[in-house]
Amino acid sequence: MKADMKPAVLTLTLAIIIVLTMLAIKAQLQKPGNDAAKEAIRALEALQSVVRSGVSYRDYGPRKADARIIVDRFLREYPKHPVAIHINEAMKHYEAAKEIWYKYNFIHEGAKNLPISFLSVFVDQYPEIESEASFTNDFGEKRIILSPTLNIIWNKASESIERARSVLR
Repeated sequence: MKADMKPAVLTLTLAIIIVLTMLAIKAQLQKPGNDAAKEAIRALEALQSVVRSGVSYRDYGPRKADARIIVDRFLREYPKHPVAIHINEAMKHYEAAKEIWYKYNFIHEGAKNLPISFLSVFVDQYPEIESEASFTNDFGEKRIILSPTLNIIWNKASESIERARSVLR
């Protein structure tokens, strides 16, 4: 071998070693549970799509339950996974929306707005509700409107889903 080719061969050999080492490190860094996390995110994204396209109260419950099954399995198997907190947070938002919707439909017989006191726990959790989804009626009573309230909560769920996606990238 000519002397002037030795540096090129050595450089190529080092480059191959570096690439193989990086691939091995990347494989080792693949977090156990990433596939399950992706499945949970896909389940939440499916619910997100249903919500964005317009869903009835009757259809929301079963769709939320479908996502809950997959999310619960992921959280049970990988509670310390880096995206678990965001996936759990998104699911909690969808649960809160269901509970509020239930209060409107069944406890208050389909009312379109409720006194703020009936939803104070949610107003504390989602302060935007008071500023963006409330009004004061003619009697001076502050009331919360259903549709924008659900949209606020569903937007929070979408933000949590996006944070989960970004952690997996």
